[in-house]
Amino acid sequence: MSTPLGTKVALWTSWSVIAIGALTAIPVARDYHSWHDAHDRRVASSVVHRYANESFVRWGMDHPVQDRPLFVGELAAYVDGLGSSGRDPWGDEYVVRAAPVGIVVMSAGHDRILYTADDIRSDDGLDEPMP
Repeated sequence: MSTPLGTKVALWTSWSVIAIGALTAIPVARDYHSWHDAHDRRVASSVVHRYANESFVRWGMDHPVQDRPLFVGELAAYVDGLGSSGRDPWGDEYVVRAAPVGIVVMSAGHDRILYTADDIRSDDGLDEPMP
């Protein structure tokens, strides 16, 4: 049984459109993920700096005897507009560490492992980052 020529052309055209659409979607998806990761890094960077520089100061006024909070949840109530989740864009809790002066707040970043190259830290840009 043979298929009419019009049906063959319509099928070929449909499959061509699907194939071209799939091939052009690959770079778009890659660009989206790259953009999304950069956005998540900017959000995490803003949050760690606000926790370390704004929340910590406010927290210190209410806790004059303690040298630092033990976890980031203690800081969440002291910064406006961040909510109280205490979690980075990848779903992990921000980490608080003691520093020679103040604290360092960190996100493990995209790989979700602390102390790797993709970490986001509140002491980024300082002369001697904390280990």
